[in-house]
Amino acid sequence: MSEERQIRWLTDLCLYHRYLYYVLDNPEISDPSYDSLERFLTRLEETCPEFRLENSPTQCVGSSIASSYPEHIRKAAEQRRPPREEDY
Repeated sequence: MSEERQIRWLTDLCLYHRYLYYVLDNPEISDPSYDSLERFLTRLEETCPEFRLENSPTQCVGSSIASSYPEHIRKAAEQRRPPREEDY
């Protein structure tokens, strides 16, 4: 998978888990697991800053305001369907 696609997938995956944690108050993964995902995303974005997305969780603080998340993330979280790597 290209770095650009990995960044897109990891951005959505982190946003999905943030939504579950901050909005639904019902996380699927542990805090250390989430931190590991975000660290990996941060390293990729540092290596390829041209692919960093505007809504990257590395660029903002968590929010409990549902409307601050992209619609596709809100729908995926409500249905408990995490972004799959093969979809990117």
